Amino acid sequence: LTAARLVQHGAAPPAEQPTDQPAPVVFDSLPLDDALKTVRGNGQRRLVVFSDPVCIYCRRLEPELAGLDNVTVYTFLLPFQGEARPIAIWCAADRVRAWHRWMLDGDASALAPGASCNHPIARNLALARRLGVQGTPTLFWADGRRTDGFVGRAVLEAQLAATGSASATARERP
Repeated sequence: LTAARLVQHGAAPPAEQPTDQPAPVVFDSLPLDDALKTVRGNGQRRLVVFSDPVCIYCRRLEPELAGLDNVTVYTFLLPFQGEARPIAIWCAADRVRAWHRWMLDGDASALAPGASCNHPIARNLALARRLGVQGTPTLFWADGRRTDGFVGRAVLEAQLAATGSASATARERP
C-alpha cells in the first residue's frame, strides 16, 4: 500500500522517509495573518495550504477542501507562476470570496487586477523557500507534517483525523 492509503486506513506510513524530507514545522509559529483564512463548521481542525492561483493541481484541490467540515484552512498565496493573480486576489475587497470564486468557478469578477495594496506575496514566497516548498499545492498539518501535491478528500479527512488524534493524545499526557 502507498503511504497515503496506509494513513487512510489508520496505519502509520512506512518508516523509510526520504532523508531530504524537511523537518516538521511548528504550526503555530507560521505567520497565519499572511494567509487567507477559511473557516467551515466549528473550524476545530486546522490545515495550511501553499497554493498558486494559476496552478491546475491547486484548482483541483479546492473542491476537495470545500467539501471538508469543521476545518480552518489557511491558504498562503504563492507567485510561482507570476505575481499578478495572487496580488489581484489579496487586494480584492473580499479576498476570501475572490479566492473561492476564482479557484472553484474560474470567475475573476471579484479580483482586483492592477490594484495596489499592502500584500504578503513576497513574504509568502520567502516563507515557502524557508520551509522547502518547491511546488504547489503543499499542505502542512497541525502536527507539523507536510504533504506535497494534490490529494483527494479521503486522504485529507484521514490526515485531519490522524492530526486530531495526535493532538488529543498530546493533551492527555501528564
